[in-house]
Amino acid sequence: MEPSAVPRKPALIRTTLADQLARQLAMEILRGSIPPGRDLPPLRALARQYGITLPTAQRALAHLEGLGLVEARHGSGLRVLDPTSAVALSALPMWVEASLLDPPHATRLLGDFLELRRLLVAPLLRRARSRLTEADLGRLDQGVSAMESEARRRPADFVRIAEADLALGKILVHRANQAAFATVFNTFGRLLLTLSVLREAVYSDPMRNVFGYRAALALLRSRAGDESLIRIAEESLLETDRVTLRRFSESLRHREN
Repeated sequence: MEPSAVPRKPALIRTTLADQLARQLAMEILRGSIPPGRDLPPLRALARQYGITLPTAQRALAHLEGLGLVEARHGSGLRVLDPTSAVALSALPMWVEASLLDPPHATRLLGDFLELRRLLVAPLLRRARSRLTEADLGRLDQGVSAMESEARRRPADFVRIAEADLALGKILVHRANQAAFATVFNTFGRLLLTLSVLREAVYSDPMRNVFGYRAALALLRSRAGDESLIRIAEESLLETDRVTLRRFSESLRHREN
C-alpha cells in the first residue's frame, strides 16, 4: 500500500491542563453526571482535587463559562446550567460526542444542527453567488476534482475527504462574508473532524457528495434564477441529511451490540 493511501487521523491539537479539565467537566455536565443546578466545588477545592494550580483551575472554569455550561453566582461559586437552555453553539461537537452512548439523543442533536445548517443555505447562496468571481468558480472546480480524487481512493480516507469538502465550503462562506454562516460552518467542520462515526455516515458514498457539488457548480455557472438554484440545493441537502442521520443512527446502534 502506498503511504498516501494510508487513512489518517485529523491533526492532533495540543491541549493544556486547563483544556483537559474543562473538557472532563464539560463531558460530565453534558452527560448529566453533574446535573443542572448543582454548584461546582470552590476554586481551591477543585485545584486540590485535580492537583493543579489555581490559575489553571480558573482558566478551566472560564472555558466552561464560555461554553454556556456554568454561570458565576455571587457568593456561591459556579452553578451548572441546563445545556438545552444555555449552551453555546461552539459546545455542540462536544455535546454530540458526550451523547454517543445514547443514540436517539445524539441523533436528535445532530438532526437539530443539520436543520439549522439547511436554514442558512438560502441566504448563504444568495450572498455568495452575487460575489463569486470566475477565479472563485475555478477554485471550486479544482476543489471538486480534488475531492473526487479522494473519493475514488481505496481504502477510503474519510479525513482527507472531509478536509476536501470543508475547503470547498470555505470558499462559499468566505464570499458570503457573514459571521453567522462562518460560525455554523466552522462548528460543522469541528464535528466532522472530531467524530469518526459522523465522517463515516456523511461520506459512506463520497461520490454522491461529489456529484452534488458538480450539480451545484453547474447551477452557479448557469443563468438559472437564484430561487431555482436555492430550491434545488435545499432539496439535495435535505436528502443528504436524511441519509446521514439514518447511517449515523445505525452506526451508533451497531456499536451498542
